[in-house]
Amino acid sequence: MVHNALMAVGKNEIAWQEVSRRDLAANQVRIKNRFGTEKHGTMKAIVKGFGEDRGKWDEELGLYFGTGVAWGYPISLGNMNFGEITEVGPGVEEFTVGQTVAASGRFETESVASISDCFRVPDGLGWKTAFLQDPAEFAIGALRDGNVRFGDHVAVFSLGAIGLTAVQLAKAAGAECVIGIDPLASRRAAALACGADVVLGENPEDIGWQIRRTSRREGIDVAIDFSGSVPAMQSAFRALAPLGTLVLGAYPDATQALVDFGRESHANQLNIVFTRACSHPLRDHPRWDWHRIRKAAWQAILAGKLNGEPIVDDPIPYADLREAYERVVGNPHESIKLSVRYPD
Repeated sequence: MVHNALMAVGKNEIAWQEVSRRDLAANQVRIKNRFGTEKHGTMKAIVKGFGEDRGKWDEELGLYFGTGVAWGYPISLGNMNFGEITEVGPGVEEFTVGQTVAASGRFETESVASISDCFRVPDGLGWKTAFLQDPAEFAIGALRDGNVRFGDHVAVFSLGAIGLTAVQLAKAAGAECVIGIDPLASRRAAALACGADVVLGENPEDIGWQIRRTSRREGIDVAIDFSGSVPAMQSAFRALAPLGTLVLGAYPDATQALVDFGRESHANQLNIVFTRACSHPLRDHPRWDWHRIRKAAWQAILAGKLNGEPIVDDPIPYADLREAYERVVGNPHESIKLSVRYPD
């Protein structure tokens, strides 16, 4: 038995590929998927081949080298699925047939997932909100690495799924003022629906001063950037108070212009923190690890602290995915978080 999965088969090449039905190994479950979604930033980098300019990653040394490739094609596309368990493998006790789960996995009508990548969905939890599990993990990592605390003034640059989730979680963490910055009006509107106090980006001139003018003129406490763009970083430098922190969570193109580390960044002795919630060790190791962040993200969803309705797009038919995917990669303004409805 075979079915189709959407794959990146080379740089800027997307195609359907037939995949065979897999047998279950220990601690795995089989899922009949109803909905699926993508992780836009990472997968765009894979489709566009951003990482290939840096060479191959050496796990032991923790370095990129200029020969080789960062990853090998083909690479599966898709990030999470939502559906019902139809079969459990050896050793599975936490899940049973018929339960609804959200699980990490590529776009495909039927998937096999490790139980460590499955999250049991209670009655009443919408699939769009369940799909915030992955962005919540990286938003939590950014908030913790930025040491966001009660009463802080926080700016979030780039209001994609992770940024919009960070807006909600910053408010839940007690931030007094959360400012969302994005050039796209649809994303600014989504940020307001997610609880942002102020949104900026319609007028790109001197965003740093605009942030100070609408928050604290002395400067904000933390800026979180998921755009990876030089103008966003420069705006954050202007917006931050002395000894403030810029948290960088994006995976930008290697060919961007250099950042000016003089002016405000130097005069105000700013801190720059790179965040990646799935890296090891985390800054709060050993108390916090990837497993604990994932658990905290799901608990935030279950506690009603997150809402996926303003973030996850209405689903398209699975048969239309390739066309839609190519449009989104070329025109990111068309989508915040792409989703599909699988056939019954």
